[in-house]
Amino acid sequence: MSGKISPIAVAKEALSLSWARKWTFLGLVLLGMIPSLLSAGVGVAFDEPSGFGGVLGLVVIVLTVLVGLFVLTVFFHLGVTLQRGDGRLIPENCKVAMWRVFVRGLLLWLVTTGLMLIFMGPIIFLTVSSGAEGGQMESGMAAVGFIAAFAVLVGFAVSFGVMPRLAVMLPGAAVGHVVSLSEAMALTKGHTFRMIGSYLMIIVPFVALAVLIAGGLGLSSETGLAGVVVAGFFFLFFVFSIFAEIILPMVNCVWYEKLRLRYDSMNREQSSMGPSNSERSFNT
Repeated sequence: MSGKISPIAVAKEALSLSWARKWTFLGLVLLGMIPSLLSAGVGVAFDEPSGFGGVLGLVVIVLTVLVGLFVLTVFFHLGVTLQRGDGRLIPENCKVAMWRVFVRGLLLWLVTTGLMLIFMGPIIFLTVSSGAEGGQMESGMAAVGFIAAFAVLVGFAVSFGVMPRLAVMLPGAAVGHVVSLSEAMALTKGHTFRMIGSYLMIIVPFVALAVLIAGGLGLSSETGLAGVVVAGFFFLFFVFSIFAEIILPMVNCVWYEKLRLRYDSMNREQSSMGPSNSERSFNT
């Protein structure tokens, strides 16, 4: 396929769409935080997970899963429909949409985790078979251990490369398009590094800001700056964290819609061209 999609264009559109419905997306992010706050409150109120505290903790866990799934489904649905011009918040059949997103999310987790386990197999085998106390390998196994550690790094790299390609299944599921694994790989073919690059455009500034905030906090503690300065650093980090939680899923939504349109367009072009020369020769 030709006409590759620009990661810069994807990042810009994701920023634009996020800003257009910023208060809606902010509300969804804050809604997703409520179960975590409840969980923290239960942990403070009940030291031991028994009796009423245990039951309440279980309820909070179930609520966390359901609320998180609802927020993801609505977020992806709005992110895709915004690009289609209507910007509907809630899917027509929200329960079915949530189920589809759950299944696609579980499938994504199983694939990426399975890839990691495959590459971590050598180091797990060496750790178990070495039998050395303290988890240390024998000197003769050092070279093999280095290879195993390298395999783990490769596993992380492969999982990191596969994850954004399969992640397009989630916004598709939210709008009724059940994307299979093979279809996800076909949609994203030739765009692995472009997709990773668009995510890094958001992640790298976030990490850089986190480092600056950590340095500012350290400087404020050494110089005895007022507590309001420390609070300001934490507030800045919190705001940017919220921003990252909005823009990263939106990047996924933009990739899904652009790749889907591109894939459909290429298929229509191939269909309009009719049978190839070899097929016409065979037919005659």
